[in-house]
Amino acid sequence: MLSNKHILKMKQQITDRYYLIFVLPIQIDEINFDYFMAIDWANSNTNSKNVLSISLDDVYLINDKILTIINEENDSMIGPFEDGFVISNEVKGSILQKLKNINFSNKKEHEINKEITRLIELAIEIDHLIYFVF
Repeated sequence: MLSNKHILKMKQQITDRYYLIFVLPIQIDEINFDYFMAIDWANSNTNSKNVLSISLDDVYLINDKILTIINEENDSMIGPFEDGFVISNEVKGSILQKLKNINFSNKKEHEINKEITRLIELAIEIDHLIYFVF
């Protein structure tokens, strides 16, 4: 049986972790780059303009509006502890249009949405996937 101290440490590790939304750079050929290589790249390049690192609290914050739109358009289940990606530029365009028309009362959610829309625009421009690693 785990001690309370061990359980608290495990919970802290989960909340201290960062969660990634990213687009691989144009120089990387996605055809020859598998999912785990993409995640390794993002973890090694968290300061890249192609990577958005958010907290677990942020994932929950964007779950109701932003991720709901992404999931409805992408027919996916991206959310807390559920990874995914968007492949189709048509779907990305539809997501982008809807995300640009949301009004947010929460400033942080608005800022995260601006960054996600920027990454979706980049993904469309270079015809790459956008990854959500939660």
